[in-house]
Amino acid sequence: MQQEELQQIQKWCQQSEDAILFYAPDGTLLWQNDAAAVRQKPQNSSLPRYHKNGAPEDGMFLLRRGGSLYCVRQEPRQYGEKPAILVQIHSQPADDLFWSDADKQHETENRIAAMRQKIFGISNAVSGLYQTLEENGDQIPRMVLEEQMEQLNIIQGNCCRLMRPSVLWLEQLKYVQKNELSGEALFLDRELSNFVESCRMVLGKALKMTADAEKPLCIFANRRRLQICLLCMVLYLRDHCPEISRLTWQTEQQGDQVVLRCTAVSDGTEPPAHRHSQTEHLYDTHFPSPEEQIVQKFCRTYHAAVLFSAAEEMWQYTLRFPLYEHASFLSLESSRTTLDDGMFSLYQIFLSDISEYRFY
Repeated sequence: MQQEELQQIQKWCQQSEDAILFYAPDGTLLWQNDAAAVRQKPQNSSLPRYHKNGAPEDGMFLLRRGGSLYCVRQEPRQYGEKPAILVQIHSQPADDLFWSDADKQHETENRIAAMRQKIFGISNAVSGLYQTLEENGDQIPRMVLEEQMEQLNIIQGNCCRLMRPSVLWLEQLKYVQKNELSGEALFLDRELSNFVESCRMVLGKALKMTADAEKPLCIFANRRRLQICLLCMVLYLRDHCPEISRLTWQTEQQGDQVVLRCTAVSDGTEPPAHRHSQTEHLYDTHFPSPEEQIVQKFCRTYHAAVLFSAAEEMWQYTLRFPLYEHASFLSLESSRTTLDDGMFSLYQIFLSDISEYRFY
């Protein structure tokens, strides 16, 4: 590259929030802007990309980074007499770009509303059948009545399974629209105690869950966003490791950080059979699951870092939050999410199909 032209390009690139890198044709990194230096590790990189014949690719593709997919533009260029490969990695994850379109948001909300209307129709019909069985229970043989009640519980559990995608979609829209994200001081020992108790009410004996928080540690986040993030972590662990038998939540302070760990352990026994079958995927894809995306969005919004690790018969999610030290003037009362009669709770929607939870 000619020195003057290179300096002009570097000056422009430094102002960009996107990661911008220049490579030699053999893949040697020539230069990168500050945004790339933070996010990119050239020694472990799969960039730039080449065709089978050795020529550099020219176009757009997706690149996975830290649990998210990013849009990448790669373009071979000529600067003076020297060729180079320009690589530009968008600053926002691809799913954020997808959800940022207003028409797409409205289309999604319309679809969610229509889906929920149909699900509520099924649920209301089940409630009507339950009332009929209750009123005529004395005239129905006990075994027949129990079998019918079991079928109604299965249908309501499936309604919760059908509701879950709409909750996950709406949760992603919250982050895109910056809606209901305002934070407050949250003491993790209280939040985890309430969270675990609410989970136990739905999980029963299907999955043991405990919380171990030695002392009050405060973070700054939105309570409902935190609850859904934790539920997504439970679902992710359960979906990828169906044999787990126990989940343990632990907190500790490390310097100016609060570390929250969710450890899933298998006791080596066969998992109990559930009345709801596991979802079977037709294809293996590289796209992050909705649960992963929500955890990532939560961490980006509230300045936390996330790490997932796996070992023999043990899997662990770790979140690192900045310690919030301005809570001395705040009330120490923590609200409790309860299971409302006549409607699905957040915990029923996320957890009822992995337990023997009874709606009736």
